[in-house]
Amino acid sequence: MKKVSKKISFVIVFIFAISLIFTSIFATDIDEEVNITSTSASQNEKSDLEYITDVIFKNGSYKFSEDKRDIYLPFIRSSNERIVVDKDVNKSGVIISSGAIDINKNMTGMHILFSNDTVRINSNMEYSAIFAKDVIIDTEIKKSIAIFSTNITITDKGVIDEDLIAYCTNLDIQGTVKGSILGSIENTTISGTIEKDFRSLSNNIDIIDSGNIIGNIYVKTYNDELNILEKYPNAKVILETKNKSIDYVIINLIKGGIVNSLVFGLLYILINRITNKKLFVNVLTKVLEYKSYTLIWGVFNILLIVPVVLILLILSFTGLGIITMPILMIYSVILIICITLSTFILGSTIYTYLKNNKLNKINTFFYELLILFVIYLLIYILCKIPYVGGYVTMAVVICSVGIVFTNITKKIRSDSTYVFEETSEESK
Repeated sequence: MKKVSKKISFVIVFIFAISLIFTSIFATDIDEEVNITSTSASQNEKSDLEYITDVIFKNGSYKFSEDKRDIYLPFIRSSNERIVVDKDVNKSGVIISSGAIDINKNMTGMHILFSNDTVRINSNMEYSAIFAKDVIIDTEIKKSIAIFSTNITITDKGVIDEDLIAYCTNLDIQGTVKGSILGSIENTTISGTIEKDFRSLSNNIDIIDSGNIIGNIYVKTYNDELNILEKYPNAKVILETKNKSIDYVIINLIKGGIVNSLVFGLLYILINRITNKKLFVNVLTKVLEYKSYTLIWGVFNILLIVPVVLILLILSFTGLGIITMPILMIYSVILIICITLSTFILGSTIYTYLKNNKLNKINTFFYELLILFVIYLLIYILCKIPYVGGYVTMAVVICSVGIVFTNITKKIRSDSTYVFEETSEESK
């Protein structure tokens, strides 16, 4: 069960921004179905293409029963109005709507739902990840479900057979959750039953009866008046404190920046010594040789990361998982490293450039560490500046991703004009 929850959480991390991306890409004046062919193409040609791709974008409300053919994976259904699932769906896919989404027939497989309005689940579903303003569950969910929403309601007819992962403002449980509830919930009302644990960051919890939660209770809260120990004396409640002092925040930021910069500086020196001073020089050489390529790689990967990951994920359910899953894992690991170590990657490249062009007299350990420390700290501070820091962080990430992918995909040219002092000294 824990593995299932982790899988759903993994999917959510990578697909959270897909609704915005699809909105921007497909916010054009389209016909009742996707206008892939030219205006002179026949209706049969459109149908054949849609049959192969199984992607439909509608300018208006859409019902699954309107499509008389079988649904093939991967499928995407998108509409700027209401979408109704009024026939059984036996394949996995994505549903995107600017209006409401009504699930009135059974859906098996894994599904990702995006709605700017309400998602009403009136018929059985399996694994699902839902992003919506309001979610109402009035039926049985056979597997674990993850929901990001403002309001979540499980009616007295609602049943979740496994875990509920919830990130919301208000959660109202009138029915039954046979697994555990995990997540961050501002206000929780429980008049139904939770058969396993309730683990959440919550500020307000209203439990009607002492028998509503059968398992354990683990709550983190900022509300010092929250008291559930009367009904559940074995509950574990951790009171978090909010420190609003600006000085406290600034001091912690400075500490984090100093520690990170010092560690990055030592890491650079260590890697440089181990690789005989060649690694960072080679990285810089490729970046200078392929400047435009580096920038394009960075922008491409950041803007298209969600669609690329989503496509690979959906293809994994088609039987191509033996191919797509390793690709997805490798791609994800590279991006995570690029994003996590973006300050180190960009700072190291900048330092290598300065050392071989402006600061070539650096020849002592402490002097080198000092310059590295200043560069990393400067990037760190720029990323933390209010309002501007977000843009700086994005630029740093784009550059680091471009640097890494350029070095993975390109080789140094034999006629390279970028020959640095360290390289030439090594060759002598």
